Amino acid sequence: MSRTEFDSLNKTPLIERGIKFGYRLNSRTSEGFVVGEDRIERREFLKKAFDLKDKSRFNKKYEEASTGSGQPHKDFDALRSSALCALLSFYGISDLEIGNEHYDKAYFEVQNTVIPGRQPSNMDVVLVSKDNKTILFLECKFSEYKTNAQQEVPNDYLDSCNLSNQLYDLVVKNGLGTIVRGKEKFIFKTKDAYSQGTKQVISHLVGITSFLNRSSGYKNQFSFYGDDDERKSLYDMKFEKVIFQEILFELKGYESELNAYIELSEKVRKLFVNSGLISNIEFAPATTYQKVFKGQRGINVDNLVADFYKY
Repeated sequence: MSRTEFDSLNKTPLIERGIKFGYRLNSRTSEGFVVGEDRIERREFLKKAFDLKDKSRFNKKYEEASTGSGQPHKDFDALRSSALCALLSFYGISDLEIGNEHYDKAYFEVQNTVIPGRQPSNMDVVLVSKDNKTILFLECKFSEYKTNAQQEVPNDYLDSCNLSNQLYDLVVKNGLGTIVRGKEKFIFKTKDAYSQGTKQVISHLVGITSFLNRSSGYKNQFSFYGDDDERKSLYDMKFEKVIFQEILFELKGYESELNAYIELSEKVRKLFVNSGLISNIEFAPATTYQKVFKGQRGINVDNLVADFYKY
């Protein structure tokens, strides 16, 4: 691994429990846990490896986090997995303070419509406050912000969705990114930092707007939710406050990339907020896992999880 990415993790407590690390299955470049490919095997492995206290709750939340589009469980053996970091960190919260709100319920891979007929947005984590009045949509990043590859986006995101078009237009007109249109897709790139992050922010804000404007049958269009899926309850609840926020993992050795993306994220946030286009959504400044979970070992996050991620 280049630089010191995995110096951000503390593998020693897991090694002492007999957990082995090495290259991931079918990879000679990506480091991970030594575990089989089966989804349920990985669930049981994680409970044992991290000595998770609320195993029943973890089982339920693992089902949510591992069955989203793209089969995220396939990355649950990767040390750099943002989905795994989010699951292990948030699954067991009981009174987690973010901003001025206290949250005790977490949901994973929550879907919302961006463009009808296309893939929905998948929100990594959704938190609900203890009083059920606030919902927080969290876009989670582990190491993704290290690179700034250009993004290919279907033209429908400009031609078939007015809000998406307007948000992209704000980014371009204010010199934060460029768009080059092709026959079926356009190339989007931000100048200074992680382009995919801005692309995903736009899609999620459109999805949250759909959530806010949802009709009674809105939840039924998301076919991968099971009949008794707890995530369905979110669409039946009425919230007084709806918040969107990005949460990033502070990787040792990649401070400049992290700071560059946080700076870009804040510029984009201010643009979108000041535009009035998302007035029903509170777009909060980006935060980090280290800030949110500082001092939460054994309270809102399991001991070994906190030790592993150095919270």
